[in-house]
Amino acid sequence: MKSPLALAFLQIRILHAAMTGGVLLLAVVLWFIRGEGWEAGDPGLHNVFLYIAPAGVLGALIFGEMWSRQPFPLNQNQLTAFDKLSQYRTRLITVLAFAEAASLFCGVCYLITGKFLYLALLGAGALWMALQTPMPGMLAEKLELTPQEAEGLTA
Repeated sequence: MKSPLALAFLQIRILHAAMTGGVLLLAVVLWFIRGEGWEAGDPGLHNVFLYIAPAGVLGALIFGEMWSRQPFPLNQNQLTAFDKLSQYRTRLITVLAFAEAASLFCGVCYLITGKFLYLALLGAGALWMALQTPMPGMLAEKLELTPQEAEGLTA
C-alpha cells in the first residue's frame, strides 16, 4: 500500500500526463490529417492568426515559466508535505492550462488555415508541457521537503 504522500505525487504525475498527452495526441492527429484547411480563400484570416497564435503561445509559456519559478510562500515550514504538494498541484494545473489553451488555439488555427507554422507552435507548447514533468528530487528541492518527506514521495 502506497503512502498518502506517494499517492498525492502519483495524482500529480497522472494529471500532468493527461494534460500533456492530450495536446500531444492533438498534434499527432493533426499531423496525420494534413489538409488545405477551411480558410475558403480568405488570406486575411491567416494574417490575423499569424499575430495572435505566436503571441498567445509565447505569452503562455513565458507566464508559465515565470510563475513556476516563483518561490512558494514563506510559511512553507508550517505546512505539511501534503499541503505543499496541494499548492504545487494548483500551480501546475494553472501553468499547464495556460499552455494547453494556447496550444489548442494553434491547433484550431492549423485546422482553419492549413499552415504548418501553427502545428509547429502547437508542438512547441506540447514540448514545453512535457518538460514540466514533476520529478521527486525536483519537488523535494522546490517545496523544501525534509529527507523523510522526500522519501515518502516514492514510497
